[in-house]
Amino acid sequence: CVRDTSNRKSDTLIPNLLIRLEAREILYGSTSVTVHESDTRVKQAAKFLKQFSGTEIPLKYIRERPYSWQAHLERIAPFLTPGKGQWWDINQSESDIIFHDGDIHPNYIEKGPSPLHFRDSTLQDVVTRARGEWLQL
Repeated sequence: CVRDTSNRKSDTLIPNLLIRLEAREILYGSTSVTVHESDTRVKQAAKFLKQFSGTEIPLKYIRERPYSWQAHLERIAPFLTPGKGQWWDINQSESDIIFHDGDIHPNYIEKGPSPLHFRDSTLQDVVTRARGEWLQL
């Protein structure tokens, strides 16, 4: 049961559950825990987690680590191209950059970037695309 985990901290809830399910499977044999039962328990545990609202990067961090920030922006350049308000924004207090990558945000917007299919593209294609978009910014 989800409530039987050793601590109820949201960041360790799912890993604890998976470890317990795996231990139970090893202890009682592979037939005691079905895939459906494991999936159901993981879904129950997920209900206790708070919804991810999106990545927030403090401007203080950006000022202290400008090279790391630039390296990150170079990797995600296709998501910067549509402009402020699409995939990213600045919060109201102007203390954080907020990326719209949370549970409540869409996975795709018309302005781009267009999604790449894993069968039609390689990692090198993704890197080349990001590099080209960065140079255009």
